[in-house]
Amino acid sequence: MSSPSDNEPESGSRPDNNPEPQDIQAAQRREHGEPMDRLVPVSMVIMVFIAVLFFWAGVYITLYNGNFDPFTYDERRTGAGVKEEPPAPPEPLPVLGAKIYKRNCVQCHQEDGKGVDGSYPPLVGAPWVTGSPERMAKLILSGMQGDIEVLGKKVLAGNMPAWRENLNDRQIAAVMTYLRTKKEWNHNSSEVTPEQISEIRKAVGSRGPWTPEELLKLYP
Repeated sequence: MSSPSDNEPESGSRPDNNPEPQDIQAAQRREHGEPMDRLVPVSMVIMVFIAVLFFWAGVYITLYNGNFDPFTYDERRTGAGVKEEPPAPPEPLPVLGAKIYKRNCVQCHQEDGKGVDGSYPPLVGAPWVTGSPERMAKLILSGMQGDIEVLGKKVLAGNMPAWRENLNDRQIAAVMTYLRTKKEWNHNSSEVTPEQISEIRKAVGSRGPWTPEELLKLYP
């Protein structure tokens, strides 16, 4: 004989093994809904935001359109009511020369121009600086190698590099003018112009470094 409990249906199911309606509903809630082919209205908040954005864009364009003139913000434009700023004047040669000297020359000749004994000759009071501008320009353009004596100080196998590839005519004229007219060193020699350097550059071309004897022979 079977006990009454053997004939009782299991919890959550019907005697015919079909699931209960509440179980079906719970399973449906766990799944995504079926896609629907219908229009979904846009949120009113989004519509208001878009309207405000378009209104702001319209006001901005109205205030700052510049009449849609392509030259409104062209700083190079000239004409009635438009004032063109003149270009800044170039630096005076001594001012530019001081910068070039500090950037390229103080490592050897020192800031005070007294050089380094036995290694680099002095510039203060040196005839190589205050003398012939052509000699000084050729020395700077092509460089110089060899023993040299300046103001009683000897530099053996001195080596002055060529600067023609690193400095243009105005820069060389500037540093020469700075050194030749430097009042703190009691120098009052003539200034040098870029045009002078241009002519000397053409004359020396791409020749190698000079020797002190060569330059002293040309410019005693």
